[in-house]
Amino acid sequence: MMRVVLFLLAAVALVGLGAGGALLMAPERIAIVVGVDPGAEREAPPPPPRDRTDEVLSEIQSLRDGLVTLGVALDVAATEREHLQRGAAVIATRLERIRTTIEALQTVEDEPDPPAPVVLVPIPAPPQPKPVVAKRQTLAELLAKKKSVGPLDRATRWKLMPKHGRVGFDGRSTIHNFTARSDRVAGAVTLHWNELGTAASGDLRLDIASLDSGSEGRDEAIREHLGEGGHNGVSCRVLSLQPKGAARDGVRTATAKLRFTIHGRAHEMETPVKLTFTPERLLRIQGEAKLKMSDFGIHPAAKLGVIKVDDAVTVWWDLYAEPQRANR
Repeated sequence: MMRVVLFLLAAVALVGLGAGGALLMAPERIAIVVGVDPGAEREAPPPPPRDRTDEVLSEIQSLRDGLVTLGVALDVAATEREHLQRGAAVIATRLERIRTTIEALQTVEDEPDPPAPVVLVPIPAPPQPKPVVAKRQTLAELLAKKKSVGPLDRATRWKLMPKHGRVGFDGRSTIHNFTARSDRVAGAVTLHWNELGTAASGDLRLDIASLDSGSEGRDEAIREHLGEGGHNGVSCRVLSLQPKGAARDGVRTATAKLRFTIHGRAHEMETPVKLTFTPERLLRIQGEAKLKMSDFGIHPAAKLGVIKVDDAVTVWWDLYAEPQRANR
């Protein structure tokens, strides 16, 4: 009996040494992190450069107010000039009548009176409708009606800014958690800030090779699983946006209907998003979504029959976009 016990203890010791040797031989592929939350390694994107658009718009508004004042003054001057011209014409007509009267008084008194003219009674013409004359707009009215339309007042296409955004996913395994992220996401979204529920669309794309989890071995495994079969990109299409309440302090929340395409398979879902119109007049897009790799035909990796990656992952994004100039 003692020999059997000693034999079992020796076998357990050999298995433990074998597993430890495997861990030491591939330190770059297996990292043990105790008590790390999936979102702990998320890094906020660098803030975009400050612009002076608001100051320029303020100067433009001041110039506009000055032009309106000038327009009012010009309209007043034009009206006064028109009155002077009418007064001069009336005076000229009266002077002509006075001259004609004086000449008539100077004629010879014994000159026979001319025959009375034959008076023909005209046939009245049928009444004609008065022509509709459009009211002429003054310069001040034209300037006052001309208002600048900003990116929030119309459907605007927002293009993502390279290096000023982060996208990634958080994963879990039986012994450690990890985060893979990238700042090389490209694409654009189109939306109307004041009418968020109408005609929202967009397409975003991420190159799998740009994902960085802090471990070369793990990055290689991610590329191997996600890019199997030549699928080297992850795409997301914005199908619709449903607003949740009114905008407050430049912030809007909405429910986004998205279509993710990973590993060549598409899957639709709805998730909350946060939209912020920043002081730099940029659009910041934040949100996250829960996905299952099995929905896209991806089988979670396993090592030594013990270390297994969870099927569920959390995809998150924190992006900045700038408005593109409207077509004219």
